[in-house]
Amino acid sequence: MNGGHLQDECRVDPLILESEIDFEYTMALTAPQVVANVEVEDKYQVGTLDNMLAAFDLYHCDNFGPNDPQYPSSNLEGYNNIDCGTLSAPKVLSISFTCSEADFSSTYLQRQCLEYLKLGMMGITHIVNTSDHGTLTGIGIGCVDDRTGESNATTGKFSPNFPSSCPRVTTVSGTQLLPPPNTLAAADDRIVGNLTTETTFRKVSSAGQVYSSGGGLSNVFPVPSYQVSKVARYKSKEQEHLAKLEKRFSNTGRGYPDVAALANSYMVVVNGTWRTTSGTSASTLAFASIVTFINSERLHLGKNPDGFINPALYNSPDVLNDVSTSANQGCGVDEAFRATTG
Repeated sequence: MNGGHLQDECRVDPLILESEIDFEYTMALTAPQVVANVEVEDKYQVGTLDNMLAAFDLYHCDNFGPNDPQYPSSNLEGYNNIDCGTLSAPKVLSISFTCSEADFSSTYLQRQCLEYLKLGMMGITHIVNTSDHGTLTGIGIGCVDDRTGESNATTGKFSPNFPSSCPRVTTVSGTQLLPPPNTLAAADDRIVGNLTTETTFRKVSSAGQVYSSGGGLSNVFPVPSYQVSKVARYKSKEQEHLAKLEKRFSNTGRGYPDVAALANSYMVVVNGTWRTTSGTSASTLAFASIVTFINSERLHLGKNPDGFINPALYNSPDVLNDVSTSANQGCGVDEAFRATTG
């Protein structure tokens, strides 16, 4: 990519860990498939992924940067070297970073979500994580301020993530396996939840910070047709609980996540040292690896790659397992959106 810089001097764990777990697990799980790293950044605005979408689609550049009245940055110089349609998107793309819906206009988010739809129709499957901060978009701060509408409050309205909330991507949250009764976990790896075989991802760090899967209902995107019955059923089953939270979320929004996978206790090597890490970035790439295998089988049979898979997933509940205990948290609410059957 234009302007890229090879950084191999700073070896701080958080900077390296994301790429390490992505490569170590996707290369192992999908071998002998080719794994590529799509790493993008915007000089002026974090979190938009516009650079990536423009590189995949020539026509996205027509409304990108200075040409886009909805672009959130006021400093728009320097966009003359953007890759426009120069790269082919991988058939399965796992996205591990998200931003807050509240940081962008609804028009801007809808246009970007439309780009994921276009790529999906071209056979590209987008798998997006939910983040690990429950109903917030950051650690400790990231709720939508009731007065300003910005996602910079410690309490307030829930702050859905994007592109997780886009109905044209497949969003993945996390689960964890619980130890048998009377088994104590390490102090820095305490597990919160009921003692069942598998439950939603939720844990407490040694510093007391609670991490839980993101998820909820979008403030921008309405319920898509493929999940109308599922969202209605969820609201019906959780009616009494959701009534306590009604001012914190949009009752008409797209529900996410779509699926979940194991997010706890992944072993990785960082700077030559073994360590354990957790989070929905890991569960997202694990699910993306499964889709890659499905694509491989389809291609061997002379079929097209899957592309957008949500309608097929929602129409085939028998291929998935229910995880129906625990809940995510955030914005001053210990139990926000609870897991349930169906």
